[in-house]
Amino acid sequence: MTTDDLIRLHVYVDSYLSVYTATPTDYQQDWPFIKRSPMWAIIELHSQKPHFAPLKEMNEDYREGLAIAHIVTFGNLVQRLSNFKPNDPVDMFNINLETLSVLETHGFDVGPIRRRLNQLLSLKTKMRQQEDTRKEVVKELEKCDHEKSLVEKEMQVLKSKLEQIAIAQKVKEEELVRLQTHVLELDFEKLAATPL
Repeated sequence: MTTDDLIRLHVYVDSYLSVYTATPTDYQQDWPFIKRSPMWAIIELHSQKPHFAPLKEMNEDYREGLAIAHIVTFGNLVQRLSNFKPNDPVDMFNINLETLSVLETHGFDVGPIRRRLNQLLSLKTKMRQQEDTRKEVVKELEKCDHEKSLVEKEMQVLKSKLEQIAIAQKVKEEELVRLQTHVLELDFEKLAATPL
């Protein structure tokens, strides 16, 4: 609850206590107990009209206390709704949905809260799927980087081999040039033409 909610609650409880009578109102006549606690102001703060019918099965001495516990639980759940974080475990959401089911059996209007929890769960599921996809993309990028590194190493080896082949080729070409010159033929012809 915010500070403003607490101030409104305090003012409401004060005004409630100043005009409080133990006679049941039309609304509470079906309740299995008589409202005696000032905590009932909270329920009107949240515009709820529970019937608490399941409490008829309980010991009469516990009924009002259990009803108040349900109201406090409802208030806590409403407040907790705005405090959820994206990294909260899914179990927290599921527990709150289960709590809503219990509150609903007592006549609380839990529809808006259930919708909000389901919307948050849906977003959480999409966030988890997006994170899973992101992790897959990261793995694929790492694989690409690894393959690129291997190919670059292979290219270095091939480049080195290519340089060695180019050097060997140049040597052979120079040798071929030397062999193609007719120096030996000229020497042969010169030697043959030289008188004895």
